[in-house]
Amino acid sequence: MNAFTHYNFPAKVRKFAIQKASLKVFIAKYEGIVPWSKGIKNEADLTAYIAQQLLPALYSRCSLLGDIHKEKTYFVKANHVDLENHYRTALEQEANEVALLRELEKHQGTAAAVAELCRQINQKKSDAFQLWIKLMSKHFQDDPAFVFLMLHPIFQTSPFGSRRILSEPSLSILQWLHLQLEKESIYPGFNLSKLYFIKEAFGISEIKRNGWQMIPRGRKNSRMLCAAARGSGWCVASYSMAQFYLERFSFYILWSDSKPKAALRVSNKTVYEYVGVNNSFPEEWMHDISLFCSEMDLNYTPETSISFENKDINWWKNRIRYWPLAYNQMPEEIKIRFGKINRVDLYSLVTFFSTSEIEKKVNIKFEFEDYFEIITLYPELYTSNIQWEGSIEETEALKVAWLQSWIGKLTHQAFTLAEINAMPEEVKKTKAFTDCIGQLFESHIYRKLIRIPKSRDERAYPLKMDDLLPYEEHEPIGQTYSRAAMVLIQNQTTEFGDRIFPDFLNSRSDFNEIRQQAWAKALEARPSLRLALPQDLASLKMFAFKKVRYPALKVKDYCRKLKEKPWMLDSKTGGIPAAFKQQEIALKAYLTGWDAIIRKNPHRLWVQFGRFGSRTYLPSAALRNKQIVDAFFYGFKTAMAKKTDPWKSLTPNTRSKPEIALAFLMAIHNSNKPLLKKRYFVENSEVLEHLPDGEIKDIIKKTIKIGANFFFQAFMENKLPLSNPFSDFTIDLEQANLA
Repeated sequence: MNAFTHYNFPAKVRKFAIQKASLKVFIAKYEGIVPWSKGIKNEADLTAYIAQQLLPALYSRCSLLGDIHKEKTYFVKANHVDLENHYRTALEQEANEVALLRELEKHQGTAAAVAELCRQINQKKSDAFQLWIKLMSKHFQDDPAFVFLMLHPIFQTSPFGSRRILSEPSLSILQWLHLQLEKESIYPGFNLSKLYFIKEAFGISEIKRNGWQMIPRGRKNSRMLCAAARGSGWCVASYSMAQFYLERFSFYILWSDSKPKAALRVSNKTVYEYVGVNNSFPEEWMHDISLFCSEMDLNYTPETSISFENKDINWWKNRIRYWPLAYNQMPEEIKIRFGKINRVDLYSLVTFFSTSEIEKKVNIKFEFEDYFEIITLYPELYTSNIQWEGSIEETEALKVAWLQSWIGKLTHQAFTLAEINAMPEEVKKTKAFTDCIGQLFESHIYRKLIRIPKSRDERAYPLKMDDLLPYEEHEPIGQTYSRAAMVLIQNQTTEFGDRIFPDFLNSRSDFNEIRQQAWAKALEARPSLRLALPQDLASLKMFAFKKVRYPALKVKDYCRKLKEKPWMLDSKTGGIPAAFKQQEIALKAYLTGWDAIIRKNPHRLWVQFGRFGSRTYLPSAALRNKQIVDAFFYGFKTAMAKKTDPWKSLTPNTRSKPEIALAFLMAIHNSNKPLLKKRYFVENSEVLEHLPDGEIKDIIKKTIKIGANFFFQAFMENKLPLSNPFSDFTIDLEQANLA
């Protein structure tokens, strides 16, 4: 049991049976802003309130539309800026903007220039806000509580009246945080935005509670500097300023109790600036700055004289807590009382020096045990700053410790996906890494992959398992089952035969078992795939419809929901139990729902719903079903009765579905439209233009050649490659005059 389990959540978590971790944390933090008396009684109600009320209200504060001068927004107004100060501190890349301001001030007065400066700042703030909103909305749309938990405190770091510009968001860190929250590994009292900035500031390195951190020169480290400076009052907490300064300078930041207290701006071993919090003179930390610069050989000129006389042993112990090499500056009489420095205190210095340099500076010799611990703490420095010379056996032991350190951190899921991709290739080739990634895949990555696409880009370019986890011949078998299941889940064609699986799976001796388990996993994630289930598998007991008893009123309510919104069958939301979705009655209600939708709009494969106009698409598997094909036939026939040619209104994607082409040709033949028949029942019919090669395309060619009666007869006699998952299924063609 962890801190999350023991946390004393508000009573409403138990009262309304809240199970989702993000909603629990949301209630713990924001219980007071929720109008519970207005019908919010369960997870679905609360999720809807956050998505439809709180997030739009938060986004409006970041919008340049409306009155941006109210304190509830995150923008600046005239009394927040100083024109002359801006002229002095503007960055080189802002030269054109400054020139415009000077021209405005010269010809239209100071007020006009100030107004333009506010516009420039607010536009940059708005652009940064929108980057966060767009990314969070795209990747975490199904968890509005997490979106609010992240964005609300992060936007507060660039509040009303502040010129600070947010840094670009890191999807990898956000996904990592979301995973930690879903696993209930985050203490509910923590500020998620602070955890985000800590991860961005330190990455895979040890988090600094007390001591110095180096941020090397280079724009690639801008987000790291920006995150490390959060709450310091330094200009580099603004992303654009961090980018500007890192082009020419490195930074050293002094941390105390996990808070930044002083910073040095350095280039070519020269300290150009040192500041305390809010750019104040760091009087409290001048001794620490001096000790650090001395051992780092930095050219540094203090503004005030610094004396180390009459400092007692406890004072020196505190200095060593921040900088272990302060030991070298300690007076001899204090050293005698202090004794030798603890080797463990020196381990953190490998982020600044090699182990051999540390040994020279402190006049000690690291033992094998020291190297073992250093490698365990800092595996990323194994080939750079950790320099070991010893026996072959000891070298091999350290190599094992290095590998185990990486795997240990991976096991505890301390890495983001981006950090995993950047791990040493030698580590990635180990079986331990493969096994660990397999477990991580099943617990998190697979769940991300099987989510229903939310946007056009996600549908067109779905995240592939092979991109994250390339196939390995000896990977865990469960991972292979998931890999095969993803082929079925992400298949956008209406072909669901064995040939859709890649050759490296088809050629395996255990392919039949892989195929069977893949279909089982795929049906669990997408119950609608049962409509494309191969006949040989459908006859197996493991693929039989579930038989779970539910109260009659519940069954009626679930079926009503599926008829009104059939896409809920594959969705994780909607309040319909997963076990019910695997029942025959649920699939029939699903087909009834899509049947009604298609008959009204046969020219499109999607339905728009919700206040934000989200789209849901008819799954390809559904086109393998007779009832759905009949629905398209009836819809096309109705459209033709209105003297329209429905084929012209179909998108290339819709035209590429052979089953839809068949339904269209049936409708032409049955509707007695000689002009349409003359146009489409020809050898080079444009109906064939977008169709993939396959069994149904061959049937269409025969249909065109000898007339649609061929298709009608095959359809009625169940000779077409279409599925029939029900024992009592009969196609209703009477209303179409085809019986």
